[in-house]
Amino acid sequence: MKNNQKKIIDQKDIAKKLGVSQSTVSRTIANSKMISGKTKKRIMSLVDKYEYTPNFFARGLITNKSYAVGLIIKKYQNLKNYITAHTMFSIGQNLEKLDYKITILSLEHHSDYLKTIRKWINEKSIDGFFLIWEEEKNDYLIFNYLNQIKFPATIVNSNPLKNNIPNVCTDNALGMEKLTEYVISKGHKKIGFIAGLDSSSASHDRTKSFQNTMRNHGLAIDKNCMQHGDFTENIESGYHAALNILKEGKPTAIIAAADYQAIGAIKACQEKGYKVPDDIGIVGFDDIDMSSLINPKLTTVRQDIEKIGKISVDMLLDMANDNKANQETVLLEPELVIRESI
Repeated sequence: MKNNQKKIIDQKDIAKKLGVSQSTVSRTIANSKMISGKTKKRIMSLVDKYEYTPNFFARGLITNKSYAVGLIIKKYQNLKNYITAHTMFSIGQNLEKLDYKITILSLEHHSDYLKTIRKWINEKSIDGFFLIWEEEKNDYLIFNYLNQIKFPATIVNSNPLKNNIPNVCTDNALGMEKLTEYVISKGHKKIGFIAGLDSSSASHDRTKSFQNTMRNHGLAIDKNCMQHGDFTENIESGYHAALNILKEGKPTAIIAAADYQAIGAIKACQEKGYKVPDDIGIVGFDDIDMSSLINPKLTTVRQDIEKIGKISVDMLLDMANDNKANQETVLLEPELVIRESI
């Protein structure tokens, strides 16, 4: 497969092409007032043409820090998601303790994500990026680019398949294994499942773990009991998925890959005359605040969001301050929270 990315050039190449010194190129990129407007225009024209980004490790972030970081989301709607919002809150709290500022950057109105991120790196005085988003098939181009120029970046609470930069994430597979094992231990054999989006690594890991755990116990997976929802705060996806499961599969329990889905499923079952958990058990994943307030209180899996935020901050700032190209993936063990819904 051909690589369509443009060749990465350095300041020396730009200086040679324009017949100027490398220090002139460096000062221009740093927006020095010592460089004339005409020279600056020529240099920046070539910078834009070759989509050049400085190697931030080579520039020495230890002595040239902005004490500011960027947090990139793909859509402003992501801010409404419980897990995303609480993760950002944890990151913000930990950065504030260290006197760092945070800028939220959205890709919502930008069609070319890679080009936009490259522009932000060039124009903004930022020591590194947190990436909080739902994955898309071409995200690996962004990861490759950030890794290539050694720009500090950490993926937060997501574990993309094609990923070569550090990330901190809940062990979704382990959490779903714990949850499914518990449901099975309560005597359930025919179990429905509401998955999230196919593009989400969290949904992928939770779905595969459910399927593997069922097979390990010799239990059949009824395709009529498998439905898709989403990971938004909208309970309607779980509601409609549960209605389809009740119509086609009639399981004795439903496992939802997210609490909002589980809450929607409880609503659907109650409307159809089922008592939860007497007639059908329902469990979720995430332990959002509402999980302990609904009737019946929801059995679920708790993510340690505060710890995810703290480790993400420590990891990013370690890279920015010590010039370490960290490739680590940190998976945090989630906790099974047993309540009343099964």
